[in-house]
Amino acid sequence: MDVLSALSPGAGASATPNNQSLGQQDFMRLLIAQFQAQNPLEPLGNTEFIGQLAQFSVVSGVQQLDSSFQGFAQQLTGDQVLQGASLLGKPVQRISDQIGFDGTSAPIMTFDVPPGAAKVEVDVLNASGVRVAQLIQNNPAAGDLSLAWDGLLADGSRAPAGLYSVQARAVAGDATAAMAVRTEAIVTGIKPTSQGLQLVLDDGSTTSLNDVTQIRAAR
Repeated sequence: MDVLSALSPGAGASATPNNQSLGQQDFMRLLIAQFQAQNPLEPLGNTEFIGQLAQFSVVSGVQQLDSSFQGFAQQLTGDQVLQGASLLGKPVQRISDQIGFDGTSAPIMTFDVPPGAAKVEVDVLNASGVRVAQLIQNNPAAGDLSLAWDGLLADGSRAPAGLYSVQARAVAGDATAAMAVRTEAIVTGIKPTSQGLQLVLDDGSTTSLNDVTQIRAAR
């Protein structure tokens, strides 16, 4: 009996011809076949035997560890979905360079103004990246600053409803510093992705759960 016949599909009920991995039973059958096929005058030494067992133990341990990590990842995703579901209907503030304008309500943006800023400039850009409006706050106090865009374009007409991009900067003399924008929207859905849980918002945008900085009670 040779090694290949010991692992053939007909060698036993435990054979798995469609499985390309070596299981514990397959390894033991292979080891027994090796003993049966070895040269009696040059038998397998103890060191070689222990080495093969140790190698299989390492591979088996890595496979079990991988399975444990996969189970942990699935559990973590499930926990995130439950956490996201608890946010449905609630307003959340998140870090985002997008604001949604519904055609009537003024969207509010919040910034963290650094000390020493002489003014804050906020550009509102359309989908083509063209500036359609600008907000300016002179002599802002350091810390949180909230500004509302009234939805008016530079020519005084009302902007159409939709998503707009925002660029904010603090100005001190000739120096400027970009500022992160925080906007608020209501969670209307959740969407698990390969990059993590995404919250679907009522302004048509999505945001990562990790980008949420504040959660308020449902209106």
